[in-house]
Amino acid sequence: LTRANEVDIISTNVVIVNANKITCSFNLTGKTAGFWDVVVSTLSLTGTLSNGFEIKYNFKITRDIVPDSNNSIDLRTDRYTINVKIPANTFAETVNVTISTTSPPITDDGTVKLTNIVTEITNDEWLQPDKEITITMYYRDSDIVGFDETKLVIGRYDEINRKWISLVSTV
Repeated sequence: LTRANEVDIISTNVVIVNANKITCSFNLTGKTAGFWDVVVSTLSLTGTLSNGFEIKYNFKITRDIVPDSNNSIDLRTDRYTINVKIPANTFAETVNVTISTTSPPITDDGTVKLTNIVTEITNDEWLQPDKEITITMYYRDSDIVGFDETKLVIGRYDEINRKWISLVSTV
């Protein structure tokens, strides 16, 4: 596996199953998340599948949210931190709120450019909050290369219409 500005990840346990299939193992511990090129080579031939392999790290945290207290949940990943502040009485009953990393849903809206920071926030009762919650996302400069920082917003995905909806955001 190769990626610009990264040390190649060399496979082990390579088995040529047939003319169309090779199996192998990779040690991905501590490797940078994202798309990597797959390079297969013999003594005389080399083939590359650009962005053929994606390394993803899924992070998840679940907390009980009790109605009569203020709550703050931090999800720390290898690249960024997300903080969700939930005021007292946001939910009428105790709920388990889960914050997790995820892949961006497929959208046909060409007006939105997504960063690689995609998070899902759910609760076990599928209740909508009665008060505003505050979501703070901390990121690195390298996460937004090619983006105009002044135009960054947090958005929510509308599954029915398959499009992103910008939320009131401050950079």
